[in-house]
Amino acid sequence: MRRLLELASAQMPVVLMPSRCDSEICIGFRERDIAAFHKLLEACFSLPVSCFSDRGVLQDLASFRGVLRALESRHLVFRPVGGDKGGASLRVSLYRDKGGLFDTRDRDNVFAKHLYKSTVGDRFDSAGFLDFEQDIGLPHESFVQFPIDVVYTWVNHEDPDWRKLVAEYHDQDNYCTDRMGFSRFFNRDEIRFSLRSLMLYMPWVAHIHVVSNCSPPDWLDLSSDRISWVEHGEIIPEAYLPTFNSRCIETYLHHIPELSEHFIYMNDDVFVNKHQGPAAFFLSNGIGLSNMEPYGSVLGEASKDDPDFVNGARNAAKLMSQRFGVLATQRHKHAPVALRRSVLEEIEGEFAAALAVNRRNKFRGFDDASFTSFLYHHYAYQTSRAIFVDLPSELLRSSSRKRDSKLNVLVESSDICFFCLNDDLTSDQDRVWDRRVKEFLEHRFIAPCEFEATNVSVST
Repeated sequence: MRRLLELASAQMPVVLMPSRCDSEICIGFRERDIAAFHKLLEACFSLPVSCFSDRGVLQDLASFRGVLRALESRHLVFRPVGGDKGGASLRVSLYRDKGGLFDTRDRDNVFAKHLYKSTVGDRFDSAGFLDFEQDIGLPHESFVQFPIDVVYTWVNHEDPDWRKLVAEYHDQDNYCTDRMGFSRFFNRDEIRFSLRSLMLYMPWVAHIHVVSNCSPPDWLDLSSDRISWVEHGEIIPEAYLPTFNSRCIETYLHHIPELSEHFIYMNDDVFVNKHQGPAAFFLSNGIGLSNMEPYGSVLGEASKDDPDFVNGARNAAKLMSQRFGVLATQRHKHAPVALRRSVLEEIEGEFAAALAVNRRNKFRGFDDASFTSFLYHHYAYQTSRAIFVDLPSELLRSSSRKRDSKLNVLVESSDICFFCLNDDLTSDQDRVWDRRVKEFLEHRFIAPCEFEATNVSVST
């Protein structure tokens, strides 16, 4: 990208603007220079270039000026096609001379939709950089400046030590679908591809913590100072170990040593589908963005006839009604979860009795409360630490109708920000689904990330 910008600035005026994250470079130039810029793109990358507008993907750059007028694009994002599609994307605002000012259709340009000639003077008339970020020397108030970590929870059903442990408790007589099979614990190396998606589309994350009671996979390189392996015993008291209950484990995530105040929680079956900046998860003032389902689905009392994920939300909703006198009905989507350590600590103190139930249950229980997927978000909303958003996210299960065709649309150019390939109760026995998921992930996220050992191939 640096060479491209240097070449461009030698031929035209280029505005350098602050970016929201390290994976995005934001520039602006005159709309009349678009044809020359296209030639530079092709020359610098020596391969086709995709142009993303707010209306979709445009592959035909040769005729783009006509396409631009037809679509009335507000902004463009360029990325090379093929190979490693990650790294920095280039966001371009196109400015048109309107007399006393230069104007761009990019309504998301928080820095300068309008460039007044009284400000730029004659610098927009000759080639070179207009570096307003350096001139001003201050970050924009809407840009996130604090570090954001990522936390994964992970289990491997084939780990021999884990299997010995789970055998001691698996047949206990408690209401729990986890006792019916290994689908919730089934591992097909999804975390490998989830990490690839994370590094491809969110390389700005500060640190990654993987919480587990299994041995690390042999392909995972833990030598990097950006990733840590966290054993259950490091954060969960011995009285509650071993545990196979995700709702127990989630009540201790904020106990991870050196975890940042703001962090993102991900399951290994969740993947990032396109470039996301910190602003997809937090406002710059620290308020979290909870990506909630737009509909309610948890009315009623917990019932042994209903799925445990519904009952967990119902139990959490009951806590909300008791504490705030409100009816909470929306669950968080199967997508990355924005959390704050201090809010989790506050909830731990205020709902200690409810969390103790989660922690006592070795597997998901009838009386568990959904902590990170329900209680946190409604509590944070009621206490002005979170707002609800609706980012496009896709949940795909082995039982989903038209599952193969839905997999095929999970590409970078779609509107989908995140997707989850979730297991049903018996999906661990579905060999067709197992093979299809592996094939899809291997083709969707081809390039290894920095946390993979170079001498260990993908298992089939």
